[in-house]
Amino acid sequence: MLRHSYQGSLFYQFTERSTRYEGWHLWENNSFLKIIERIGLSGSVVTGLIRSDATDWITYERGGALGIYVDPDTACLTLSRIGNEGVSIDLDIRDQYQLPEWGREFSLEHHEQFCTLRYQDEYTNGPWYICFYGYDRVAPQLQWVAVDYPRDTQRHSYPDQRYVLHFGSLYGDQLGIGCARTTEEALLRAQHGAERTLTYPHLHTSGHSALAGEEHHAALLAQESLRSLAANPSYWAGLPWFHQSWTRDVLLTALGLPPHLQQEVLVWALHLPTSNGEFPTFAGALGGGEGDHRTCADGLTWLTLLIKEYGPHMMSDELRKHIATILAPLCTTLLARRHPTLGLLESDVDQTWMDTIGRTGYRIEIQLGLALACEHLAHFTGDESWERSRLEILSAVRTQLVSNGSLLDGYEDITVRPNVIISYLLQPDLLSVAQWEHVFDEVLKQTWLGWGGLSSISHFDARYQAYSTGETNLSYHNGDSWFFVNNLVAGALYRLNATKYRTEIASILRTSTHEILYHHALGHHGEISSAHTLTSWGCGAQGFSTGAYLWLQKELSTLHNPGAEPVQFWD
Repeated sequence: MLRHSYQGSLFYQFTERSTRYEGWHLWENNSFLKIIERIGLSGSVVTGLIRSDATDWITYERGGALGIYVDPDTACLTLSRIGNEGVSIDLDIRDQYQLPEWGREFSLEHHEQFCTLRYQDEYTNGPWYICFYGYDRVAPQLQWVAVDYPRDTQRHSYPDQRYVLHFGSLYGDQLGIGCARTTEEALLRAQHGAERTLTYPHLHTSGHSALAGEEHHAALLAQESLRSLAANPSYWAGLPWFHQSWTRDVLLTALGLPPHLQQEVLVWALHLPTSNGEFPTFAGALGGGEGDHRTCADGLTWLTLLIKEYGPHMMSDELRKHIATILAPLCTTLLARRHPTLGLLESDVDQTWMDTIGRTGYRIEIQLGLALACEHLAHFTGDESWERSRLEILSAVRTQLVSNGSLLDGYEDITVRPNVIISYLLQPDLLSVAQWEHVFDEVLKQTWLGWGGLSSISHFDARYQAYSTGETNLSYHNGDSWFFVNNLVAGALYRLNATKYRTEIASILRTSTHEILYHHALGHHGEISSAHTLTSWGCGAQGFSTGAYLWLQKELSTLHNPGAEPVQFWD
């Protein structure tokens, strides 16, 4: 389960202890401060999770259940217990990326109906106070216990073992937990948490068990997931890590937003500083920060795609003029940077979305992104020179990046990757329909996965990794299947020939839907899967995966209940 509110906190927990990133975290000084390691009923075996409105319920054997509500505005939790077992709590108070072992100091004070734990170490800028309120009885143990993180072991993300503080157990049906820098504020927050009443959901079957019903439910959850990543007006890349705004991630995420929010993102992106015609890779952590000095070659690519999907016909004259004012000097710079013989634009190390394998050179989506920018400028300004520039780019691509009927991922690079299918969305008139179908067929033949996705590199490539290797990055762009890529590919297949590719389109939609509903962080779209089998790895809530999924839903016009009116996005 994963719940987040920027003003409040993040709660992330698997059915069994899996990763050191789990727990209840507070947003503090542009980073997460972890407070609670784990919450559960003492000595009980988990049987399932129920996501109900704003509350998550963990169900246990013998009918026990624990409801957890993350307050959207205050640093507090509400816990509701069904059964007689105690609510067991482990603590691991630290900055998300700091891992202190020694010097972790705590003390506990008891009061009537509540107790307060004081914690301090050299990293957390404490002390911090955690207040537990509303219990009938408390059984503190305050013991350091060693715990293992098997998911971190699988991801090669270390340390995969840590000592955490087993607080003990609280007994009561309605509990509040608050955290603050003072005992008084922690108590107020805990009391606020205890005041909320959580209602256990009454489950029922709707009779609509077909995929269409699942798609509708997944789309509603996906919208809620994007709300939880909103940084006004940009978006975080993902949770529980990636809680910053990267230009490409924000622009891809915005594909799934409703028009008024897409426009906000467009205006945000247009005001970003640029260098040598390129947008910054890292747009800064939420709440401020200047970011670093790296630039991305594909910022313009995804910006122009967002403009296209938003619909220039929907734009005001003022917005069109503003876009043209920004794009014109960028495109002028980039056109001048093209290779004098090849006519192509070069990317530097790690400047594309495949940013862990170098991928330097003349890349397909960079060329077609620039061509689409010229297309927009020709349309917005009426200046025919922009259309001539676009045609020059397409001619150069046909000459340099088309070989024996195949569209190359990059100049003199025969590596087969799904990027060439996505590039169809940028400039569909680059090739004829028959030529595009040949390109699509060749890529699908070498990257299609039977469970409903595409590998990030050909199965026949020596670099191909069938299983995700986690933080070692061996498989990241050399095998792992990216959900945002799968969703964009499905949309491209639909636009080119929905009849011919109906099996692949339906399979991708089904897989993405099921990943949201039944894998990793329930109700959120993950980052990647191993190529071999659908196993969701990486970030539990990935913005551009979710945005691309909602974009695909809109593209396929499947966002509806059987027999009901279409769902309105963020009405």
